[in-house]
Amino acid sequence: LNLSGHYRGINELEKVGFSGRLQMTGIHRNTITNRDWPIHKLKEIKDKRKLKNEESKNHMVVNEISLGEKLVLTQNEVIYWFNQYQDIKLSFENTNNQLKKLKESNDYYREMYEKHKKQVVLAELEINRLKELLDTKGINSELLKH
Repeated sequence: LNLSGHYRGINELEKVGFSGRLQMTGIHRNTITNRDWPIHKLKEIKDKRKLKNEESKNHMVVNEISLGEKLVLTQNEVIYWFNQYQDIKLSFENTNNQLKKLKESNDYYREMYEKHKKQVVLAELEINRLKELLDTKGINSELLKH
């Protein structure tokens, strides 16, 4: 009982047992045992406690199971992202190799172009020299096909 003479609260009554209630209320033990409703209420409270304890045990088992499931899901996630990484790494290496080959090919054809360009310039110089030679000999170079 509090200062005003009322119960402290239902929650406090549910936390204590039979003798604790007697002390809290100041009622004699026979007063409670001779009435039906306090006995039924105590039985309900005990049943609730028992049910709560069972639920908490079940909840712990469920938590353990869910933790195991979470571990498996996490492992699967790690494996997935590792595989993604490996695929991207392989793709990068292949693309890098293709780029190197393209650069080598580009360099090769650029060299070939420069080589042929020089040959064309040399051939044109030779043609012009021969035309001048023909002109000096009095042969008309305009009649020749280019």
